[in-house]
Amino acid sequence: MHTLTSIEVPLHIFGAYIIIFKTPKSMDSARTIIFIVHTLCSVMDIYCTFFLVFVFWVPSPSGYPVGFLSTLGVSSTIQTFIFFNTLLATGIGFIGLFENRHDTLVIGQSGRSESRNFKRFLFFALTFFICASDIVYVFMSLPDVEIGRISVQKQQPCIPMSLINNPGFIHLNIDNYLIPMLTGIIITALFLQGSFFVIYTIHNLFFAVRIVSKTTQRMQRKFFVAMILQALIPVTSIVIPMYYLYLAWSFSYYNQKYNNFAEIAFGMNGFFTTIVMIIVHQPYRKAVKNMFTGTTSDDIGSKIFRKISVVRTAFVSS
Repeated sequence: MHTLTSIEVPLHIFGAYIIIFKTPKSMDSARTIIFIVHTLCSVMDIYCTFFLVFVFWVPSPSGYPVGFLSTLGVSSTIQTFIFFNTLLATGIGFIGLFENRHDTLVIGQSGRSESRNFKRFLFFALTFFICASDIVYVFMSLPDVEIGRISVQKQQPCIPMSLINNPGFIHLNIDNYLIPMLTGIIITALFLQGSFFVIYTIHNLFFAVRIVSKTTQRMQRKFFVAMILQALIPVTSIVIPMYYLYLAWSFSYYNQKYNNFAEIAFGMNGFFTTIVMIIVHQPYRKAVKNMFTGTTSDDIGSKIFRKISVVRTAFVSS
């Protein structure tokens, strides 16, 4: 996991540089939310692969952290609580990405005001607060550590007692069916929010009659598709392992190798986000290409101007 950290940190810093200094004016309306999503994904990556490094034993919602925070003596409860809130914030950040496009393309500049922006902020703050309340409930209902150890020993006897007796051991839930039900409701609600903004924006861009030029409409469609790819591809690194963990929990299937793969996938979300962001957005892609080839837009423009001048001079001379 630390190997991932050593790769991801420079990449995330580079991605932040690209967003801050290479975002063109045509993307100004999305610069802030792109940077926020990039930051959230980067934080989740580094937290998973360096600070937390959680060894979990699904189908039992238990395990222990072995990351840097454990070295500092931080409680397993606090570490795990931070992880779930970071994961939640990242998910809401992706919803914000599509809400931004909805606000820009559907509402437009004419419908914006300080009051509307405050309501948007309130909407996301309230969404986070409601979802985080479920996380708080989970951690307020944590079973006793010794009872948790006994539960794991009975459910998964193949796990050595030396691991179960780890000082950082934590068990999130024993026979409290309200917790998975609430969690399922929250995940569904977040999915529906994101789907609403995506579907409504697609309808507005591709099907509704809009009084804009074809060139503008084509650019907006292209940018929106790039946004979808930027979110969809990295999100799979969260959705797929979460779906596996859900199936493992549902069928009481234990395979530590697959659990480890799921954790690695969680820790690579920001990695995929940064790579895909650079690839799908043409200005970022060009900026990176120019950096590696040693050319800039000004250099290219100067070369073209010189060629035109040479051709014009030759034409006049003849």
